[in-house]
Amino acid sequence: MKPKFILGVGAQRAGTTWLHKALMAQSNVNMGFTKEYHIWDAKFSLLGQEFQSKPIKPDNSSAALRRLMQADHDIYGAYFKGLIDNDVNVTGDITPSYSYLSSEDFGHIKNVLERHGFDVKVIFLLREPVERLWSALRLSKRIAEHKSETISDDQLTETVLIAVDHPQQISRSDYISTMNNLESVFDTHQIHYSLFENLFTERSVERLEGFLEIELRDIDLDEKINASPQVDLPPGIREIIKTKFVDQYVECQRRFPITNVLWPNCP
Repeated sequence: MKPKFILGVGAQRAGTTWLHKALMAQSNVNMGFTKEYHIWDAKFSLLGQEFQSKPIKPDNSSAALRRLMQADHDIYGAYFKGLIDNDVNVTGDITPSYSYLSSEDFGHIKNVLERHGFDVKVIFLLREPVERLWSALRLSKRIAEHKSETISDDQLTETVLIAVDHPQQISRSDYISTMNNLESVFDTHQIHYSLFENLFTERSVERLEGFLEIELRDIDLDEKINASPQVDLPPGIREIIKTKFVDQYVECQRRFPITNVLWPNCP
């Protein structure tokens, strides 16, 4: 049986860190030296240029390896193949910004991984669009505060009106394009979709087990990782932002009818 490669493609702030931790807790899974490798976004997307690994002084092994992977994609495949042994048959790369890659990009990734003998399994976690954006900005506020920068709640609210039109945030919230691009490259049985709002349930874990064909043990369904402090988004601002995502809501309602219940901003 071929070893499995889990390609996590997002979405940002939709449970990918929890997923990575859950996978790493399994004895037959080794995800390598990090969660987010940022190989393919740095290579293919203008929006991912910030993730290009440049020489640093003093250099470190992780940065050097990432730089080699970005330069030679066979090193990427060989690295993960090297993690597979008699006890480990699952590895992967969970990088949320892969969500804005094109179908051609996904085709290249698939070819690299299959050339190295992997059975590729794609996981895409979706979150209510307004809540995903708002959560991302609250996390940015928290990171800034750790650097002794001050951002008031009012400033955060003003920022969301700017961010909703920023190319990177538009791409991160464009679930339609991500799903269409994935489905043009991978077979249906290679793609797993799940919603953040019901991700932390036994039923969701059972679905994931069936998709990956492995047993997931010691999963903490109550653990919240990187949860941002709650700040209410003013209703008027919420309505403005919601209109930006109408197409996403409509398509997700068609694909995942449960969003009518789980996503309160659905039209």
